[in-house]
Amino acid sequence: MKKVILTISALCFAITIVFGQQQMEVVLSDDNPSFVSMIGDECTFSISKGETDAQSFTPVYIELENNSDKYLILLFNHAWSKDNLRNARIYFEKGFTGESVHKIENIDNTNSLITIPYNEKHQFPQITIKEGESFECLVPIHIAKEKKMFFSRKKKKIIDRIHDVNIKISVENMDPDYLPLKQQCDSLVDIFNDSIRAHAFCTNKLHRPVFEEQIKQYTDAKDDLRLRINLAKNKWKPESSKFQNYVELLSELDGMDDAIEEYRDSKYDCGDKNRHKAVHNCKYCKLSLEEIYNLLDRHYKNVYNKKVEKKQVINEVNALYKCCTNPTSKHAAQWKKGGRVKNKIIQRYNQIKEMQ
Repeated sequence: MKKVILTISALCFAITIVFGQQQMEVVLSDDNPSFVSMIGDECTFSISKGETDAQSFTPVYIELENNSDKYLILLFNHAWSKDNLRNARIYFEKGFTGESVHKIENIDNTNSLITIPYNEKHQFPQITIKEGESFECLVPIHIAKEKKMFFSRKKKKIIDRIHDVNIKISVENMDPDYLPLKQQCDSLVDIFNDSIRAHAFCTNKLHRPVFEEQIKQYTDAKDDLRLRINLAKNKWKPESSKFQNYVELLSELDGMDDAIEEYRDSKYDCGDKNRHKAVHNCKYCKLSLEEIYNLLDRHYKNVYNKKVEKKQVINEVNALYKCCTNPTSKHAAQWKKGGRVKNKIIQRYNQIKEMQ
């Protein structure tokens, strides 16, 4: 028997047709996320992948389109008897060698018969493939003509050939760094944008904590993520799609910077007067607690050694101590924690106050 074999090869697929049977092997990846193949002259298969989840499962979508204005495409979800076919006004062309229709295998469909007219598409139920594994199914495509029945306005469908398409699909994600980083980036940006929309931050300068501290958890996470994305990006050549994927992630983080500036410019005020307190600000605020102690210690020694009188330094001593203890000063958090330096400041301050 004469065989006709047509082989089409490319990076992401291989097809072999032997008479009415067709083997279709499809490998989907980030570089090749979709695949299109003509089946005869009548129809087109489109197969594409969605985003892979954290467990390495990828949704895959299969679509069949009728390209012929002369034929219908019929798909059957179970084997039909001749009586069932006759009741549905479906017949085989004279001389057709088949005895019955062929059923779809390994793809669930609710309809027992699917009819695809010209220029219309049928979307099969979504399938899910784990990375490293493959999915196989059989889709028999029945090519049929419509003809008017004698003495009736009804039409019958006449099947004159069948393409049995065996499909094998696998998914490859060759960059192990990208997916976790993308998920972290998407999550951070979504949560931050939700907070922006909910007006979760106050830009009033008297608000405590200040705006920069309110958004610090987001900016710290953003800066850490930006560093890790850049490290992963630099493993690839700039012209590669992998490199561009990371550029897009960095662009998302840049969007956070823009959103922060826009929010700052909006001057949103939460209106909570309990959080709006006058801020302590003096010339000693720039000093550390250790430096403040050193000044107090110097004043104590100068007064003790009679180099200056107490009244000459007492105003500065009080100002230094107030800078440490004021609840709105920049030293407030450290002062509240206590520690050796705090105890030394209190001791020196009290010693100066008690001096004659």
